Amino acid sequence: MNPVLDLPLPFASVDADLAKNVGLYLNGIRGGFQRIGVSATGGTVKLSGFVGSFYLRQLAVETTKHVAGVRRVIDELEVDPE
Repeated sequence: MNPVLDLPLPFASVDADLAKNVGLYLNGIRGGFQRIGVSATGGTVKLSGFVGSFYLRQLAVETTKHVAGVRRVIDELEVDPE
């Protein structure tokens, strides 16, 4: 068991890989996703942080839904036009 996540190690590894893949996918798109944090647990991905517009917020959420392994997206993004 992983004492920090309290999950068996194979699941913790899958979740870490999923979060990494979502982050890479978002960073591959041009535009304001540099301030997004990504975490994953059991196929549920949580997006947190800031984006520059409501359009970018929606784009981040919809894009995340298309990453293999994502079952659900929790949107905790905030719009900060800077």
